[in-house]
Amino acid sequence: DADLTLDADGKIVVEAKAGDEAVFNEGGLDVDFRVESVDETHMIFVEGSSNRASIGDSTDAPAATLELTNASDGGVPLLQLNSNDTDKIGVDINAANIDADVIDITADAVTTANVIDITADALTTGTALNIATTATSDSAGSLVKIAQLGTNGRAGSAASIGLHIDFDTVANANARALKIDSEQTTGVVAEFDGNAITTGTGVSIATNARTTGTALTISDTATNDSAGSLVKIHQDGDRSGTAASVALLIDVDTDVNPNARALKIDSDQTTGV
Repeated sequence: DADLTLDADGKIVVEAKAGDEAVFNEGGLDVDFRVESVDETHMIFVEGSSNRASIGDSTDAPAATLELTNASDGGVPLLQLNSNDTDKIGVDINAANIDADVIDITADAVTTANVIDITADALTTGTALNIATTATSDSAGSLVKIAQLGTNGRAGSAASIGLHIDFDTVANANARALKIDSEQTTGVVAEFDGNAITTGTGVSIATNARTTGTALTISDTATNDSAGSLVKIHQDGDRSGTAASVALLIDVDTDVNPNARALKIDSDQTTGV
C-alpha cells in the first residue's frame, strides 16, 4: 500500500511503506513510460515493447538497452560520473563479449580536441593507463595497436605522428621515456618495418645537448661460447650502379681536437681478429 497525495499547488507525492517497492506496469504489458521536462518530451523514456530506455533528447525508439542523447545546445557534458569512494573502482565493466568490441568510440567529427583525455596529477607508483593480458593462446594479435588508416594516409608536410611520447622528467638517471622489458628467448624484441621509405630515414636519433652521455648504447654481458653479433649491418640486395651506396657512414665534424675519434675500437681480445 502507498499514500498518493495531490497538493493544491499541483505537486504529486507518493509515500510508500519502508521495505516495499513502487512498481509501474506490474502486469508486464506493452506499455511505455515517459517523463517530460521543460524542453524534452522524452527526458526519461521506457519502451515496453523493446525492453529499452532512453534519457535526454531522443524521441524515437531507444537504440540500446540504455541510450543517452543530449541536445546540441545542452551546454553540459552528456554523462558525468563523480566517484568519491577512494578505494573503490569508479567504473566497472564486466563484458561477456567474444567477437564484438567492448567499448567502441566514434569521434569522426573531432579536429583539434582530444578523443580521450586522461590526467593523473597525483600519480606516484600507480599507472595512468594499464593494459594487461594473461592469454596463452598461440594466436597472432596485438596487445596495443595504433593504426593510421586511409588510402593516402596523412600525406603532406604536417608532422603526423603515430605515437608521440613527450616526457618532461629531467635530472633523473632512472627515468625512461620508453622502456621495453621482454622475456623473449627467440623472435624480435623491437622491429621497424620501413620498407616503403625511399628518401626518408628509418630511425633518427638527435642528442644535441649531449656532453658525456651517449646517443646509442648497445651492451651485452653474455659469456656463452656461441656465434653471434652484437651489431649486424646487412645489405641484402644488389644495389649495383654508380650511386654511393654505403653500409656504414660516419661523418664527424669535430676538428682541432687531438682526442677526438671518428671510430674507436677498444678490444681486450687475446686471440681472434
